[in-house]
Amino acid sequence: GNGSPYIAKYLEDNKILNPAAYKALKGDTRFNRFKEEPYKSKDVTVRKILTDIVYIGHMENHKYQVENYKTKKLVRVPDSEHIIVKNTHEAIIDKDIFNEVQKRLPKNVGRKEKKENGDK
Repeated sequence: GNGSPYIAKYLEDNKILNPAAYKALKGDTRFNRFKEEPYKSKDVTVRKILTDIVYIGHMENHKYQVENYKTKKLVRVPDSEHIIVKNTHEAIIDKDIFNEVQKRLPKNVGRKEKKENGDK
């Protein structure tokens, strides 16, 4: 029943490694800069973890596509067009718990919608 800022603070207070520090610990040199603050958690990261279906054993692809091949600019693909492959790996969270969390999370928090035709 707690929000992602509270969970992030709890993780930090209890010295639980953030995902980037964990990757650095496992030898991924791209994340070495996160070794300085290995327990600092952000509520945005917590929310991403709470909503990502990869943690229940599914893979989600085609979330972005290249809008312009020269600039390599990516644009988000609508959720209805994402490709989801179920049960590709072992889940680390129970599907029932994950679904309960999805019901409790407020919708559209922090998501910016584009304005149509100059509407302000």
